[in-house]
Amino acid sequence: MSVREPDGTPSKLTSRLRHTSPGSHPLKGFPCSALRRCIGTASVARSTPDGYTLAECTVGTCAIIPGLVKNPGYDLAKDFVPVILIGGVANVFVVTPTFPPKTVKELVALAKARPGQIVFGSGGVGNSPHMTVELLKYRTKIDMLHVPYKGSGPAIIDVAGGQIQMMVENEPAVVAHVKSKRLRALAGTGPQRSAALAEVPTMIEQGYDDFVVEAWFGVLAPAKTPRAAVDKLNAAFNTALQNAKTRKRLEEVSVNIAGGAPEKFGAHMKAEIEKWGSVIKANNITVE
Repeated sequence: MSVREPDGTPSKLTSRLRHTSPGSHPLKGFPCSALRRCIGTASVARSTPDGYTLAECTVGTCAIIPGLVKNPGYDLAKDFVPVILIGGVANVFVVTPTFPPKTVKELVALAKARPGQIVFGSGGVGNSPHMTVELLKYRTKIDMLHVPYKGSGPAIIDVAGGQIQMMVENEPAVVAHVKSKRLRALAGTGPQRSAALAEVPTMIEQGYDDFVVEAWFGVLAPAKTPRAAVDKLNAAFNTALQNAKTRKRLEEVSVNIAGGAPEKFGAHMKAEIEKWGSVIKANNITVE
């Protein structure tokens, strides 16, 4: 499954890791990697497990799709081994400036008073911004109407213009709109406040314990890839993530850098699959 995403989303952010100094890049010498070419998760699952062909793994392909699509063409547990969690981008609840709620609790109270009347947009069914609202609905037992757009750009325009009341979006896509006051931010979904939107409280600060959602991304290798190759790749990625230029470029687009061992990434994926699977089932989310 090939996934094409606009600038600011995980697929584009991952590619930034390649753009450090060519002479010093720790992945130089690997002829094919997810940083250079994404040939599709399912295609990588069928490739030779030699450590040279990798798949980008996002919250969408590795946590949401398994619960949303009956047969995505791959089985994460059987077809892949984790290499590394690179990082994640927080989402932001944003509303049209004239919308009354100033906090998420006020939003929830209004939604309970007017079930099904608050309209929220998204860039499409099943992406992490859409699922963030579904998580809020799941946890607070509210009902809001979802309008999926063909990309987040049109949805942002309609929220700013008041055609719909609200949406959630990856932080890099809305920072400029919040700062220009075309949108008003209610909350961020990161583990702590973002440097880019330091005035915006997190969901945790607003009383929603453990409400952390990031558009995270990492790297997988085909199953049966030798452990020595996985360890070599993991070490190279971790080294890249410590590169000052790399860190600066990722932090400029609000990436919370992770890194760490393959086992850390494996545990993260397992927890995320369970979380989003529960939300999808409880909210009866389907794709046409």
